[in-house]
Amino acid sequence: MNSAYAVEVDPLIAEIPEFNDVLRSNPGFAGVHGLVYLFHDKAGAEQAADLCREAGLLEEVHSLVCLKNAAEGELFADYGFKSGERVYLFKDLVSAFTLEWSALDEARMAKLQIEEHLVAAGGPDSWMFFIDRQMCTLMEGIAQAYGCKALFLDLDKRLKKL
Repeated sequence: MNSAYAVEVDPLIAEIPEFNDVLRSNPGFAGVHGLVYLFHDKAGAEQAADLCREAGLLEEVHSLVCLKNAAEGELFADYGFKSGERVYLFKDLVSAFTLEWSALDEARMAKLQIEEHLVAAGGPDSWMFFIDRQMCTLMEGIAQAYGCKALFLDLDKRLKKL
């Protein structure tokens, strides 16, 4: 799990191919997904956003959580997108947590119920879950019902450590 940044641009950018080349040359450039330029480097994203702002092409800048080999949940399309092998989630829309348990069978039952509300998981067999940030109380209740505890992660701190 890493941080990433998205610079969303106006569709008019398609009429200026040279501008596209300039954005791709910024530090940390990671790819393009539709009208979104992806960066794994904050300075590169800020530089690209400044250029787009000057040209009147900037729509929005987003902070993202970048996951490799993540499993997409039922709600995924509303909270992120996939580009290549990576899954990108809008950081301001999601919360992440894992479960602490004493009985694995109980934890597996909790996991099944959690998956009904899942945006993404760290991988197919992962115990790291990403949900709509407004669902935290529900996840705590599900975990508690199965004798588990939901341990929420501070994405800003967690991403800085990795």
